[in-house]
Amino acid sequence: MTPQEAKEILSRYRKNTTDESDPDFTEALQLARANPELSQWLLDQQEFHSTIRRQMQAIEVPRDLQSKILTSLPREPKVTTWRRNEFLALAASIVLILGAALFWTTRSSNEQIDFAGWRSRMVSFALRTYQMDILTNDEKKVRTHLAEKGAPADFEVTPGLAKLPVKGGGRLSWQNRPVAMICYGLPNNETLYMFVIDENSVPGPKPPNQPKIDTDKRLATASWTTKGKVYLMAAATDPNALQNLAP
Repeated sequence: MTPQEAKEILSRYRKNTTDESDPDFTEALQLARANPELSQWLLDQQEFHSTIRRQMQAIEVPRDLQSKILTSLPREPKVTTWRRNEFLALAASIVLILGAALFWTTRSSNEQIDFAGWRSRMVSFALRTYQMDILTNDEKKVRTHLAEKGAPADFEVTPGLAKLPVKGGGRLSWQNRPVAMICYGLPNNETLYMFVIDENSVPGPKPPNQPKIDTDKRLATASWTTKGKVYLMAAATDPNALQNLAP
Protein backbone atom coordinates (compact mmCIF):
# COMPACT_ATOMS: atom_id res chain seq x y z
CA MET A 1 0.00 0.00 0.00
CA THR A 2 1.37 3.42 -0.98
CA PRO A 3 1.02 6.53 1.23
CA GLN A 4 -1.45 8.00 -1.30
CA GLU A 5 -3.62 4.87 -1.15
CA ALA A 6 -3.46 5.01 2.64
CA LYS A 7 -4.64 8.65 2.56
CA GLU A 8 -7.64 7.71 0.42
CA ILE A 9 -8.59 5.00 2.91
CA LEU A 10 -7.90 7.04 6.05
CA SER A 11 -9.91 9.99 4.73
CA ARG A 12 -12.94 7.80 5.58
CA TYR A 13 -11.54 6.58 8.90
CA ARG A 14 -13.59 7.19 12.06
CA LYS A 15 -11.68 6.88 15.29
CA ASN A 16 -13.09 4.71 18.12
CA THR A 17 -15.54 2.91 15.81
CA THR A 18 -15.70 -0.48 14.10
CA ASP A 19 -13.40 1.01 11.43
CA GLU A 20 -10.46 -0.03 13.61
CA SER A 21 -11.22 -3.71 13.00
CA ASP A 22 -11.47 -3.33 9.23
CA PRO A 23 -8.42 -4.90 7.49
CA ASP A 24 -8.01 -1.99 5.06
CA PHE A 25 -8.02 0.58 7.86
CA THR A 26 -5.69 -1.59 9.95
CA GLU A 27 -3.10 -1.75 7.16
CA ALA A 28 -3.37 1.98 6.45
CA LEU A 29 -3.01 2.82 10.16
CA GLN A 30 0.09 0.65 10.43
CA LEU A 31 1.62 2.50 7.49
CA ALA A 32 0.74 5.85 9.12
CA ARG A 33 2.52 4.84 12.33
CA ALA A 34 5.67 4.09 10.36
CA ASN A 35 5.52 7.14 8.06
CA PRO A 36 6.04 10.52 9.82
CA GLU A 37 4.45 12.63 7.09
CA LEU A 38 1.43 10.33 6.77
CA SER A 39 1.09 10.26 10.55
CA GLN A 40 1.05 14.07 10.69
CA TRP A 41 -1.51 14.17 7.87
CA LEU A 42 -3.76 11.77 9.81
CA LEU A 43 -3.49 13.88 12.96
CA ASP A 44 -4.44 16.97 10.94
CA GLN A 45 -7.44 15.10 9.48
CA GLN A 46 -8.64 14.01 12.92
CA GLU A 47 -8.20 17.50 14.32
CA PHE A 48 -10.13 18.91 11.36
CA HIS A 49 -13.03 16.47 11.84
CA SER A 50 -13.14 17.15 15.58
CA THR A 51 -13.27 20.89 14.98
CA ILE A 52 -16.08 20.59 12.44
CA ARG A 53 -17.99 18.20 14.72
CA ARG A 54 -17.82 20.67 17.60
CA GLN A 55 -18.92 23.52 15.38
CA MET A 56 -21.83 21.52 14.02
CA GLN A 57 -22.99 20.50 17.48
CA ALA A 58 -22.91 24.11 18.65
CA ILE A 59 -25.17 25.37 15.85
CA GLU A 60 -28.89 25.77 16.43
CA VAL A 61 -30.98 25.53 13.28
CA PRO A 62 -33.40 28.49 13.09
CA ARG A 63 -37.01 27.40 13.35
CA ASP A 64 -37.98 29.56 10.39
CA LEU A 65 -35.16 28.32 8.12
CA GLN A 66 -37.50 26.21 5.96
CA SER A 67 -40.01 28.99 5.45
CA LYS A 68 -37.30 31.51 4.58
CA ILE A 69 -35.78 29.24 1.95
CA LEU A 70 -39.20 28.46 0.48
CA THR A 71 -39.99 32.15 0.35
CA SER A 72 -36.79 32.87 -1.57
CA LEU A 73 -37.44 30.18 -4.18
CA PRO A 74 -38.94 31.32 -7.53
CA ARG A 75 -42.58 30.46 -8.05
CA GLU A 76 -43.24 27.63 -10.48
CA PRO A 77 -46.44 25.96 -11.66
CA LYS A 78 -45.61 22.94 -9.55
CA VAL A 79 -44.15 23.54 -6.14
CA THR A 80 -42.23 20.65 -4.65
CA THR A 81 -42.36 20.56 -0.87
CA TRP A 82 -38.97 19.94 0.68
CA ARG A 83 -38.80 17.89 3.83
CA ARG A 84 -37.30 19.39 6.97
CA ASN A 85 -34.38 16.93 6.91
CA GLU A 86 -33.41 18.11 3.43
CA PHE A 87 -33.25 21.71 4.59
CA LEU A 88 -31.19 20.72 7.60
CA ALA A 89 -28.79 18.84 5.34
CA LEU A 90 -28.44 21.92 3.13
CA ALA A 91 -27.73 24.12 6.14
CA ALA A 92 -25.23 21.59 7.46
CA SER A 93 -23.38 21.55 4.14
CA ILE A 94 -23.05 25.31 4.18
CA VAL A 95 -21.76 25.26 7.75
CA LEU A 96 -19.29 22.48 6.89
CA ILE A 97 -17.79 24.45 4.02
CA LEU A 98 -17.50 27.61 6.11
CA GLY A 99 -16.05 25.65 9.03
CA ALA A 100 -13.45 23.98 6.83
CA ALA A 101 -12.33 27.31 5.42
CA LEU A 102 -12.12 28.80 8.91
CA PHE A 103 -10.19 25.81 10.27
CA TRP A 104 -7.49 25.76 7.59
CA THR A 105 -7.17 29.55 7.55
CA THR A 106 -6.76 29.61 11.33
CA ARG A 107 -4.34 26.68 11.30
CA SER A 108 -2.07 28.10 8.62
CA SER A 109 -2.00 31.52 10.28
CA ASN A 110 -1.30 30.14 13.77
CA GLU A 111 1.99 28.37 13.12
CA GLN A 112 4.96 30.70 13.20
CA ILE A 113 7.22 30.33 10.17
CA ASP A 114 10.40 30.83 12.16
CA PHE A 115 12.57 29.05 14.71
CA ALA A 116 9.84 29.20 17.37
CA GLY A 117 7.39 27.51 15.01
CA TRP A 118 9.89 24.80 14.10
CA ARG A 119 10.81 24.22 17.73
CA SER A 120 7.14 23.97 18.73
CA ARG A 121 6.43 21.37 16.01
CA MET A 122 9.48 19.28 16.95
CA VAL A 123 8.55 19.34 20.64
CA SER A 124 5.08 18.11 19.65
CA PHE A 125 6.70 15.19 17.83
CA ALA A 126 8.74 14.31 20.91
CA LEU A 127 5.72 14.57 23.22
CA ARG A 128 3.86 12.08 21.04
CA THR A 129 6.81 9.64 21.26
CA TYR A 130 7.18 9.82 17.51
CA GLN A 131 7.71 6.60 15.59
CA MET A 132 11.18 6.12 14.11
CA ASP A 133 11.66 5.15 10.46
CA ILE A 134 14.67 3.00 11.33
CA LEU A 135 15.42 1.17 14.59
CA THR A 136 19.13 0.52 15.04
CA ASN A 137 21.98 1.23 17.43
CA ASP A 138 24.28 1.92 14.48
CA GLU A 139 24.57 5.66 13.96
CA LYS A 140 26.06 5.20 10.46
CA LYS A 141 22.94 3.33 9.35
CA VAL A 142 20.77 6.16 10.67
CA ARG A 143 22.81 8.74 8.75
CA THR A 144 22.65 6.63 5.57
CA HIS A 145 18.87 6.36 5.90
CA LEU A 146 18.53 10.12 6.45
CA ALA A 147 20.70 10.90 3.43
CA GLU A 148 18.65 8.57 1.24
CA LYS A 149 15.47 10.36 2.38
CA GLY A 150 16.92 13.81 1.63
CA ALA A 151 17.26 14.88 5.27
CA PRO A 152 20.40 16.47 6.79
CA ALA A 153 22.88 13.67 7.50
CA ASP A 154 26.20 15.49 7.95
CA PHE A 155 25.32 16.94 11.36
CA GLU A 156 27.71 16.98 14.30
CA VAL A 157 27.25 14.90 17.44
CA THR A 158 28.47 16.34 20.74
CA PRO A 159 30.88 14.34 22.93
CA GLY A 160 28.09 13.86 25.46
CA LEU A 161 25.68 12.44 22.90
CA ALA A 162 28.38 10.20 21.44
CA LYS A 163 28.45 8.34 24.76
CA LEU A 164 24.73 7.53 24.61
CA PRO A 165 23.31 4.48 22.82
CA VAL A 166 21.57 5.24 19.53
CA LYS A 167 17.98 3.93 19.24
CA GLY A 168 17.16 4.94 15.66
CA GLY A 169 15.91 7.90 13.69
CA GLY A 170 13.76 9.20 10.89
CA ARG A 171 13.04 11.93 8.38
CA LEU A 172 10.46 14.53 9.33
CA SER A 173 9.10 17.52 7.45
CA TRP A 174 8.41 21.11 8.48
CA GLN A 175 6.95 23.58 6.01
CA ASN A 176 7.96 21.14 3.24
CA ARG A 177 11.58 21.25 4.43
CA PRO A 178 13.39 18.08 5.52
CA VAL A 179 14.29 17.54 9.16
CA ALA A 180 16.58 14.83 10.52
CA MET A 181 15.66 13.07 13.76
CA ILE A 182 18.06 10.84 15.67
CA CYS A 183 17.08 9.26 18.98
CA TYR A 184 19.28 8.28 21.92
CA GLY A 185 18.62 6.15 24.97
CA LEU A 186 18.62 7.77 28.41
CA PRO A 187 18.48 6.12 31.83
CA ASN A 188 15.05 4.91 33.03
CA ASN A 189 14.18 3.94 29.43
CA GLU A 190 13.65 7.57 28.41
CA THR A 191 14.36 8.77 24.86
CA LEU A 192 16.28 11.88 23.87
CA TYR A 193 15.23 13.32 20.51
CA MET A 194 17.67 15.41 18.50
CA PHE A 195 16.28 17.30 15.51
CA VAL A 196 18.47 18.91 12.85
CA ILE A 197 17.45 21.25 10.04
CA ASP A 198 19.48 23.32 7.58
CA GLU A 199 19.92 26.86 8.84
CA ASN A 200 18.62 28.40 5.60
CA SER A 201 15.38 26.42 5.98
CA VAL A 202 14.38 28.41 9.08
CA PRO A 203 13.52 32.08 8.43
CA GLY A 204 14.40 34.76 10.94
CA PRO A 205 16.71 34.67 13.97
CA LYS A 206 18.14 31.35 15.12
CA PRO A 207 19.49 30.26 18.50
CA PRO A 208 23.11 31.21 19.21
CA ASN A 209 26.14 28.97 18.99
CA GLN A 210 26.07 28.56 22.76
CA PRO A 211 23.19 26.18 23.66
CA LYS A 212 20.00 27.71 24.99
CA ILE A 213 18.31 25.57 27.65
CA ASP A 214 14.52 25.81 28.02
CA THR A 215 11.55 23.82 29.21
CA ASP A 216 8.44 23.23 27.11
CA LYS A 217 5.47 21.44 28.61
CA ARG A 218 6.90 18.21 30.05
CA LEU A 219 10.20 18.38 28.17
CA ALA A 220 13.57 20.01 28.64
CA THR A 221 15.10 21.38 25.44
CA ALA A 222 18.48 22.62 24.27
CA SER A 223 18.91 24.50 20.99
CA TRP A 224 21.90 25.92 19.15
CA THR A 225 23.15 26.79 15.66
CA THR A 226 26.50 25.81 14.22
CA LYS A 227 28.07 25.28 10.79
CA GLY A 228 24.86 25.83 8.81
CA LYS A 229 22.65 23.59 10.94
CA VAL A 230 20.08 24.31 13.64
CA TYR A 231 19.91 21.73 16.43
CA LEU A 232 17.23 20.95 19.01
CA MET A 233 17.43 18.33 21.76
CA ALA A 234 14.26 17.41 23.66
CA ALA A 235 13.76 14.91 26.45
CA ALA A 236 11.73 14.30 29.58
CA THR A 237 14.70 14.87 31.85
CA ASP A 238 16.38 17.43 34.07
CA PRO A 239 17.43 20.52 32.08
CA ASN A 240 20.87 20.24 33.68
CA ALA A 241 21.27 16.84 32.02
CA LEU A 242 20.82 18.44 28.60
CA GLN A 243 23.33 21.11 29.52
CA ASN A 244 25.90 18.36 29.99
CA LEU A 245 25.01 16.79 26.62
CA ALA A 246 25.00 20.01 24.59
CA PRO A 247 28.16 21.46 22.94
